[in-house]
Amino acid sequence: MNTTKRRSSLVIPLEYPEVLSLPPELVHDLGAANGLAFSQLIIEQVLRQTLPLDDDYRAWILFRPQERTSDVQKWLAWTRGRAMLEWNEGETRPQRLAHALRHAFDDGAERVLVLDPTCLEIKRSRIEELFNALDETDVLIGPTPEGDTYALATRHALTAEVLGATALADGKMPVALAEKLSEQGLEVAMLDDARPVRHPRDLKALPSTVLSSLPTKFRHALSLLGVE
Repeated sequence: MNTTKRRSSLVIPLEYPEVLSLPPELVHDLGAANGLAFSQLIIEQVLRQTLPLDDDYRAWILFRPQERTSDVQKWLAWTRGRAMLEWNEGETRPQRLAHALRHAFDDGAERVLVLDPTCLEIKRSRIEELFNALDETDVLIGPTPEGDTYALATRHALTAEVLGATALADGKMPVALAEKLSEQGLEVAMLDDARPVRHPRDLKALPSTVLSSLPTKFRHALSLLGVE
């Protein structure tokens, strides 16, 4: 095992998909069963294209809620050997993000990338690029067109207080976070925008190069759900 490469860790915080936690518009447009299947399909594809195939980096799937542990283990049994499953902690999103970062750093990581589980635009080759980019800066922030974040790569554990201080900057959270971290003396760089896929229309907004690279099996599964 190459212990140097193992010092980079990918962390994917995951909310176990349930109809009650899905975007209401998704359930309205696809129906409860197909909406749930759509959400699971997107997450599975993101995991398939981002989890490591070798030991270039370590991967964690930090999920919640804890009471669905057995369901998550059954659903993601195929990730065994590529990622480790652990339940996430925290009442708020900033708390859960901070815990996810701390979990990876406590495990020995020197560089950590936290990735939204619905971001189809990121693949393994890009993950390697982001880890390498941390040689030149402290934190990388990936903004979404809606002003949220799809990725956060860092060489430093970030506290829930810092992350929570910018959580209410509606539509401007990535910029507010960058400013807050810069005030603390960290070097911050912004990545290109990327769009999480939480509704079929988000698929249509993806770059053509991303759409054309999606596996035939994945696209067939979408068609069975009535998603073109």
